[in-house]
Amino acid sequence: MAAVKNWGDAGGGDTQISRQVGNQFTNSMLVNGSAVNLSTIDGTLNYNAMNGANQNGACSGVFVFGAIIDNDPAFTFDSCSAAGCGPPFNIVMDTSANGNLGSNPNNQWGISLQPTPQTRPGLYVTRVVISLPLMHNGDVPVFDFGSDTPDVSSFVADNISQNKVGCSAGNIDCDPVTTGTQGGGSSQGDVYGVDPNQITFSLLTPGAQYGDDGMGGRLECVAVGVPAGNLSGKILAIDFCNPDVMVGCDPFEAGDHIRFGATVTNAGVGNFDGDDIGDMNAEVTICYSDGSFQQGTFTDTTDNPNGGALNCSNVTFASWGECFPGGLNGSTGRHGMSVAGLAPDQPVPPGSAANNNGQSLVSFNSAAGSTGIGFAVRAQATYVVPSICRNIFGIPIGPFNVTAKADAIYDCTTRRPRLYHLDNNEFNCSAPCP
Repeated sequence: MAAVKNWGDAGGGDTQISRQVGNQFTNSMLVNGSAVNLSTIDGTLNYNAMNGANQNGACSGVFVFGAIIDNDPAFTFDSCSAAGCGPPFNIVMDTSANGNLGSNPNNQWGISLQPTPQTRPGLYVTRVVISLPLMHNGDVPVFDFGSDTPDVSSFVADNISQNKVGCSAGNIDCDPVTTGTQGGGSSQGDVYGVDPNQITFSLLTPGAQYGDDGMGGRLECVAVGVPAGNLSGKILAIDFCNPDVMVGCDPFEAGDHIRFGATVTNAGVGNFDGDDIGDMNAEVTICYSDGSFQQGTFTDTTDNPNGGALNCSNVTFASWGECFPGGLNGSTGRHGMSVAGLAPDQPVPPGSAANNNGQSLVSFNSAAGSTGIGFAVRAQATYVVPSICRNIFGIPIGPFNVTAKADAIYDCTTRRPRLYHLDNNEFNCSAPCP
């Protein structure tokens, strides 16, 4: 437990010191008066700096570091996957428009999923939920689809001037050499990696279909809504297909992004714009296929210490990315956010007054729920220990070979380690890692 505690507190990374901390702990324990020093079995404590993310020398070593996946109720250990307490995806979510958020071409809202070291293969987003507050400055904000029904942007091809996500030469290339899969000129498509025809919109009921379900999950992730067409409501659910039940499903997974339109009015009168969504702190829930979820809140990007439009120094919504200055698509003084090494997924809103750039972004919390990837360590050894009685009637007794193993994980919420039961068939180990 000492090894995984030290590793988790450090946020992962190199495992050598954590192995030494684990051995110091075992060395402080006595078995029949004898200290347990695992370095007498393996001086490296099974450390190999060149072997994968967790640096295990062998699967049979005294310490085996890895990632744990909670599949509820069973656990799976993976010695080659990177462990961590970070979210399963880096998510850029924005609303960017100075007027109607749902008018043609329906690209005023955006969601982009970027992989992290903790992204588990096969994980995808099943639903995204946006909840508006009951009141905002005396107004009653609602998703209003009486005239403009919610829809995904039709601009799915690259290099279209109407695409919301644009680039400019000299700042960032829409078709970077590192990926070669997105873009092809001055812009990339508003939709990438998913089929717009497999995305549906519905409205949920506040209270009964939104909030904590009392079992560690969220009501809005499983509630059955009503089709959003020609209706109005406080809570919008955007559903993506499930490959387990739909043939030909293209799930919403790492590397994908969409843009869509969804009008917000004051109980049917007037339109709220991108800044307004952040000013009212609209809430967002991301629902994952493994049962976990992630929540965040829209924040107006003009609300920064220096005032005025979005500045690179004020961006804290996506610290994992790169903020680059300069004008995009001919705008002046605008700034954009990109994921390092990939094409940008946050558009730059059109030029406007310094106190109204028409854009809000979501700041997400860590993922929560029943599943995820975390730090795990197995300690195992066969150790020679002396007998309590050295002899009986002159007959020597011992020493004995004692074989033992223990598995511990790190709780990212409490920052405490705990022992857990791992079935042998769930111990997935490779050394060296592929």
